[in-house]
Amino acid sequence: MEDRTAYAFNALLERHYSIGRVIRFRHLQRGRQATCFEILTAGQREYLLQLFPPEYRLPWLQHAMSVLDVASRRGFPAPRLEASIPMTSSGPCFVVDGPQGSHLVLTEIAVGQHLSLERWTAQDLSHLGLRLAWLHRLLAEMPMATNQPSLSEQIRHWSCASPLRHPRDFPAPSRVHVDLLLQMLENRAVDNAGLAHGGISPEAILLDADRQIANVVDWGLCQTGHPAQDVVDAFVHWCIRPDGMVARDEAQALLEAYASLAPNPVASWQNVVLSWCGRHLIDHYTGCRPLPRGFGTILANPESLTAAISFCQSK
Repeated sequence: MEDRTAYAFNALLERHYSIGRVIRFRHLQRGRQATCFEILTAGQREYLLQLFPPEYRLPWLQHAMSVLDVASRRGFPAPRLEASIPMTSSGPCFVVDGPQGSHLVLTEIAVGQHLSLERWTAQDLSHLGLRLAWLHRLLAEMPMATNQPSLSEQIRHWSCASPLRHPRDFPAPSRVHVDLLLQMLENRAVDNAGLAHGGISPEAILLDADRQIANVVDWGLCQTGHPAQDVVDAFVHWCIRPDGMVARDEAQALLEAYASLAPNPVASWQNVVLSWCGRHLIDHYTGCRPLPRGFGTILANPESLTAAISFCQSK
């Protein structure tokens, strides 16, 4: 890292946190939402400094970090937020202002390594399904924001307020298909009364030497939504091959493990898939993350993804 950048971060850390003198910054790849740096202090303590871009709006990010704090304190494998945090009249402030409109979050170092997608087995995905069910049990006990706009209202707002798509997206979502999704969301009165991690992907899962999940990162999109959207994320990333075919054994392992421990059975996978499509559109319009592989095909025919998930769960 350039000395000037390191000095700038060091000044921000001294202003907001009491962690002592920083003697080393090192860039790390931890998830895909934030730029991450490993910090070593003179007291030989290690931290993870996450730099979220301005697209992650402060109220959303503060709420997400509040959820992370509770989940990690209850034993879920996620990095703990640094205890020496600034306080406000309403409680701890986990997110502080960074350079050029960015946001800084300081946590314990997130240990573990990524496993390349082709090396994941059905047993690994069974473990992931259990972890997601455990997470959703914790999230079901947490308070949620009330009087939230409906998902369709949020999509209409952000599609008009944020006309620029994420630069990594190609092609842009079809306006015809977006309008059809809005109709389905409004006609089915999709229920989003829950909390979801919102960023489950291979990059968000860190494994230890025994292939057990050591840390789940990328909490910046944790927000109101149907919890099982996280399962759809996992299904799309791990269980749909590049040729569009479903890896049935892996999918069944994921879904069966999740169902065995989930706080509530999924009443309608169609509603969950529609919610998942809507949430990814909002994140696309706000610039928080690129659309997943094959999203255009799914948006054009969400019933096909619903049918694939339902079929694999029923086997």
